[in-house]
Amino acid sequence: VSRRAFRLFAIIGRRGDGGVGCVRWFNNNSQKIENKSTIFNLVSAPGKAGVAVIRISGPHAADAVRALTLSSPPPPRTASLRLLTDPLSLLPLDRALVLWFPGPKSFTGEDVVELQVHGGKSVVLDTLASLASVQGLRLSEAGEFTRRAFANGKLDLTEVEGLADLINAETQQQRYQAFRQMNGELGRLYDGWRSTLVQCLAHVEAVLDFGDDERLDDDIIEHVVPKVRALIAEHQRHLSDEGRGETLRDGLRVTFAGPPNVGKSSLLNLLVNRPAAIVSAIAGTTRDVVEVGQDLGGYPLVLGDTAGLRSDSQDLIELEGHSRAVSRWSTSQIRILVLHANQPLPSASQVSSWGLEKKPTILVMNQADLVVSHDFLQTQIEKSRRLFVGKVDENEDNDEEVRVLSLSCVSREGVDELKDSLKRVASNILMGQKRIDKNHQNVDEKRSDQEMSESPSLPTLTRARHRLLVQQSVDSLHLFIENVRDVEIAAENLRMAGLYLGRITGKVGVEEVLDVLFRDFCIG
Repeated sequence: VSRRAFRLFAIIGRRGDGGVGCVRWFNNNSQKIENKSTIFNLVSAPGKAGVAVIRISGPHAADAVRALTLSSPPPPRTASLRLLTDPLSLLPLDRALVLWFPGPKSFTGEDVVELQVHGGKSVVLDTLASLASVQGLRLSEAGEFTRRAFANGKLDLTEVEGLADLINAETQQQRYQAFRQMNGELGRLYDGWRSTLVQCLAHVEAVLDFGDDERLDDDIIEHVVPKVRALIAEHQRHLSDEGRGETLRDGLRVTFAGPPNVGKSSLLNLLVNRPAAIVSAIAGTTRDVVEVGQDLGGYPLVLGDTAGLRSDSQDLIELEGHSRAVSRWSTSQIRILVLHANQPLPSASQVSSWGLEKKPTILVMNQADLVVSHDFLQTQIEKSRRLFVGKVDENEDNDEEVRVLSLSCVSREGVDELKDSLKRVASNILMGQKRIDKNHQNVDEKRSDQEMSESPSLPTLTRARHRLLVQQSVDSLHLFIENVRDVEIAAENLRMAGLYLGRITGKVGVEEVLDVLFRDFCIG
C-alpha cells in the first residue's frame, strides 16, 4: 500500500464511521454535500474479496476515467476491461471492468462510473488514493450516493429506507418486505392518497376563490366528504396492522421462561445450533437474559434465555435475574413456558408467584427422555393442560384445549414440532395463517420472487415515523369532517393531511429526517 494511500486517513467498514461499504475522511469536520462536486467511494463490503466496486458520481466522472485509463469512457452500460494507472506516477494499479452510466439514467441521476477492481486492500486503497489526486473529486460522505439519488428524484424517502432495510435484511421475509418498499409500493400508496387529497382540496379552494360566501355548498360536500371518509377508512386500515412491519424489521422477541434447571438454555442452544448459553447441572446458572438472533423459516426471531423462576430465593443477583426474566417475558411477542417432564408440576399458587402477567404461547414439557413410561408422560401433559386452562392466549389449532409439546434435548425428539409451532405462531403474528400450510411448511418458501412481488397484499408500515405521520394525517381528516361547513378551516385541515403524507415520502419538510437517515448508515 502506498504512503499516499495511507495519508488518506480512511477508515473502511467501521459502522460508527459510515457503515459497510463506506470510506470516510478521518476528521471531525463533516463536509457538506455539494451537488456540483464529484464524489467517489467503495460501495461494496470492505475486506478481502474477489471483486470490489468503486463508484464515482458527478460532473467529473468521465474525467476520472480518462485520468486512470488514459482513454474515454466505454459505451454506456457496457463493461470494458481497462488497465488502471496512477495519474501521477503512471504505475499500474489493476486491470478492472469499467462501466459508464451517463446521467440521468444512473443510480444517482448524475454521470456515474463504476470500477470493478480486485478486492485486495492494496488495490482498493491505492485506487482510492489515485482518484483523490484527480482534480474535482472527493471522497463521499456516509450515504451521499443515495442522498443524491433522493435529491435527483431517483428514489423517494420510503424507497431510501427500503434500500437500507434490504441491505440489512437477514431473513427471507425481511428481504421481501424491504424489496417491496424499495420497489416503491409504500410510496405509491401514500402518493395515491395525497393525489386524492389534492383533488378534494381543489374543490374546497374553488369555493374560497369563487364562492359568494365562506360556507361549502351542498354540491361540494356531496363530492368531497365521501372521498375523505374513504381515505379515513384506508388510513385506519393501514394503521391497524398491530405493528407487523416494525416487528418484522426488528425481529420477533421469543422468551424461554420456567423454573430453574428445566433445560431452557439447552433448548435455546439446540434451536440455534451452537452453545450460545452456558449449560450446567447447577440450578441458577443463567442469571441475565441471553439473546440470540435466529432465522426460522424466513422469520427473524430474537430468542431470549432467562433466569429460572423461583419465589423463595434470597440471593440478590438471582432476584434481579428473576426480575429481568419477567420483564423480558412481558415485552415478548412469543412466550415459551418450559417445565420438567419428570418432576412435579408447579402449583397454581407457585405459577402465580412468578409474576408472569402475560400468558404463555407454547408450553414445553422438556427432558421427556427421563420419563420412565409413556403413560406417566401423558399424565404430566394432561396435568399441565388442566393447570394452564384459560391461561393461554392462543394455540396453533385454535381449539379449546391447551397445546403442550413434549421434547427431549438429548434425543432431539419433539424439536421439529417445536420449530413448526414457532413458525406457525410467527406467521400468525406477521403474515396471517395462510402463510403456513397444513404440513407446517412456509408457503412463501415455495414461491418465486416474482410471485411474491405480485402479491396483492397492501404494504405495511415499517417505521414509527410512518405511523406517526399517517396518524397525524387521519387526525386532520377527522377535523375536516368536523369543520366541513367552515371553508377556511376545512381547507387548512386538508392541506395539513397532505403535508403529513408528503413528509413520509420526502416531498416536503424532511431535512431533519434526511440528516439522521444518511448519517446513521452508509448504503453507497
